[in-house]
Amino acid sequence: MSQKVSELSDVIPYYFFSLVSSCLSLSTMMVILSEGSRGVPGIIVFSFYVVFPYLIFAVPVQVLFNKHPKKFSLIYFCLYIFFS
Repeated sequence: MSQKVSELSDVIPYYFFSLVSSCLSLSTMMVILSEGSRGVPGIIVFSFYVVFPYLIFAVPVQVLFNKHPKKFSLIYFCLYIFFS
């Protein structure tokens, strides 16, 4: 059990970085594609709205897929996009 916890604690910073970059990129695209320009405050606000669904859906899927990592899998990619 402690080995699994150790392995998971090693990859948590990568999940966090992935979560932050996904939230920022999605919120940036939402601000760019929206009618009114909100700028940086809009990106920050949308990032807070986006982080919770990503935490609920995308991070568990990412943890599940990384149990059996593959170099690239189109199925994993499509499923991750679907849950994101």
